[in-house]
Amino acid sequence: MPEISIRQHSRNAYLIRLPAEWDAPKFADLPSLLSDPAMLSCGKRFRLPGNATREGVVRTCENPERAEQAFNAALALTRIGATTPRPIALVERRENGRLIEGHVICEYIPGLSDFRRELAYEIHEKRDCESLMKLIEELARTVRKLHDAGILHGNLNNRNIGIVRRTDGSRRLFFLGLDNTRVLPPQTLTNEQRGRDLAALDIPSGIFNEFLVLYGANKACRKAETQARRQASKQALLRLLRHPIRAWEQGDTDKLPALFRLAAIRRRQRKLWVWDERSSQPAPLLASKDRRLLRPARNVISAAFQILSRGFSVHKAFRELSRKSFSESVPFEGTFGIALEENPETMDAQLAYLAELQGERRLPVLLRVYHHKGSEHHERVIRCARELHSRGNPVALALVQSSDALLRPESWEKMLDDVFEATHAFADFYEIGHAVNRGKWGIWDFRDYPRLLTPALKAKQRFPHIRLTGPACIDFDLHSLPALLGKIPKNTFSALSQHLYVDRRGAPENRQGQFDCVAKCALHRAFARVYRCVEEKIIISEVNWPLLNTGPWSPVGLLFPNSGPWESPPSVSEDDYAKFMIRYWLLTIAGGHASRLYWWRLDARGYGLIDDTGTPDQWRTRPAFHSLKQWLSLLSDARFERRLPCDDKGSFILEFSRKNASRFLVKWAPDSMPEISPPDA
Repeated sequence: MPEISIRQHSRNAYLIRLPAEWDAPKFADLPSLLSDPAMLSCGKRFRLPGNATREGVVRTCENPERAEQAFNAALALTRIGATTPRPIALVERRENGRLIEGHVICEYIPGLSDFRRELAYEIHEKRDCESLMKLIEELARTVRKLHDAGILHGNLNNRNIGIVRRTDGSRRLFFLGLDNTRVLPPQTLTNEQRGRDLAALDIPSGIFNEFLVLYGANKACRKAETQARRQASKQALLRLLRHPIRAWEQGDTDKLPALFRLAAIRRRQRKLWVWDERSSQPAPLLASKDRRLLRPARNVISAAFQILSRGFSVHKAFRELSRKSFSESVPFEGTFGIALEENPETMDAQLAYLAELQGERRLPVLLRVYHHKGSEHHERVIRCARELHSRGNPVALALVQSSDALLRPESWEKMLDDVFEATHAFADFYEIGHAVNRGKWGIWDFRDYPRLLTPALKAKQRFPHIRLTGPACIDFDLHSLPALLGKIPKNTFSALSQHLYVDRRGAPENRQGQFDCVAKCALHRAFARVYRCVEEKIIISEVNWPLLNTGPWSPVGLLFPNSGPWESPPSVSEDDYAKFMIRYWLLTIAGGHASRLYWWRLDARGYGLIDDTGTPDQWRTRPAFHSLKQWLSLLSDARFERRLPCDDKGSFILEFSRKNASRFLVKWAPDSMPEISPPDA
């Protein structure tokens, strides 16, 4: 490496080193340019000698002894093709043989941001999961390449990852802050070294799990990363206890563990909201253990109080209703509804498929109105609702909150006012809130749910005939439901609506503890009776089974299609999906505890009756579409009469009648599609 010494006076000397592979004559004027000490201030930009378009910038190392290490690391990164600002020169100053200053001269990168800013933009402003995951994937691939080359960064925090946006919207990543970087032979980093290096990244825990999958971290690497984070948290705590004044003056309070900044962390994390259009739900930005920390203790206290005060009444009602399962004559006409998703590009195709599915009948339709999508979306949903109503379909509207619905309540109130004003004359019912027992949908404290209800209760005073339903809890959540119902006035809801998924148990006949699908409906009906809903029978406003091999389009899949071969246990094949759907419909309605169910949804790549991959002319109807079309025709004028005894465990025989007084049986075994046979079969 060429060395050029410039003596400014007898006691001080600057030593400038140029990389051997660079064109030394090209930088012949660099020593004279840097001979002025004013040029060596951190962040100083200057035009590179012999180049009219490129600039250099000075990076000053706080520890001068690390400057040479950072310079050599930058050279090593450049040689393997990793992105870092091109190193140009190393400048050192010694006084009486002691190293006083260390500067790295590197190429200036215009528009250089960092990962911290880009991550904040994606989460708090853009809020698009697909765009966020592209950033995370690029980071994972780049860091993996760095580690495979034998380079241990040593301080891989968000500020030390530079990012430049290209004109096509893609990003280029740069590694900065190389003061602690070590260069080892390729493929020699241990899993422990990799894990400790990754521990400096500050990414929401749910997304960080996706990052680790994309990176290819094994169990040992993950364990080392977890241990390194715990050790750093302990060190920060000890530093605070030993030197509290110094820690405050030096700004180390930003590094305090969660114990000391829990309130601030909770306020910030509760605002996290990124929408995943592929699965039509918010992305799980936080891991389950972190989500639990955001739940206030009063949620548990409220649930315990309701269980103690009304648990006996609910249990008594449940036992009474369970004995009545399959004992009532129930008409099936109008009991199966379908959910559509407002999309201006595909709405015509959805309506065409709906017409094919329903034939001469008119299926009940549920439309979602998303708060986070803004007023234009709200207006389009209203127009779609009017169009469906004009075609004769009963239309219900699910009013879906976001985190901003509580942070900006005036926007939530305006959305509800607009929807009620435009649709009150024909809407079947309005579901207030969506999956309110899941924090990722924006509600962490159960006391916030009545705030969502307030505009709806005001609208009910203006339009007394409208029907409100809720609280729209998801899954079989026995502690959240009473805690939420206990916070709202009696007779608020015309019916209790529930997203009663049973997919994690497989077939709808399978039990969760002592509860099968019918018993779960009976228990929710008992809640509706005890908490004084106007209508006792419940409405199942959302249900489906996720499909195998649908990646990020599945509601239980990973967020990125290249994350790896992972499928969640609830996922089923398309044939099983069709079987479970028909059996779920038969059980919930014939059981006598639900008045209607809505299937979510008509078209969806990961869980719909139609695979909507590509443009509408490329859509593919799944077996469930054709099965439902057939059974809608078979049960259009049918009425359930009774359940017949069956010797085969897990099998069902249900007897139906028609308006012409004829009767037929519906039979199925645990692994079969229901079949129709004569009554004497």
